[in-house]
Amino acid sequence: MRHLLKLFIIPTLAMVAGPAFADGVDGVWACKANGDIPLGLLEITGDTYSFQTTNTAWEPVDNNSNGSGALSYEGSRIQPVEGPLLDSFEVYGEAENGVLYWYNDAGALMGCWPHP
Repeated sequence: MRHLLKLFIIPTLAMVAGPAFADGVDGVWACKANGDIPLGLLEITGDTYSFQTTNTAWEPVDNNSNGSGALSYEGSRIQPVEGPLLDSFEVYGEAENGVLYWYNDAGALMGCWPHP
């Protein structure tokens, strides 16, 4: 009986944790490349996002990596499923201690902090 209960409770908790995690990353994030170089502003609302490239004063600039897309969540991992985070940056993310870290095949690409 305990085994059957575990089979029900664990997947149920995982389903509940997914949306709660997504809510935890909602907002506007200031993203910087290694070396403290501003890259852009990332706005996340649930499973959608928009990315706007900026100059070093956080002012928007035109760039091919501007645009919107969709995200999926698994635990603390954030996976772009479409849009510039996938097409231009080819990254996946991790949320840790109030920071979003984005990685690609070469390693850490950028970190994003809540934008004031």
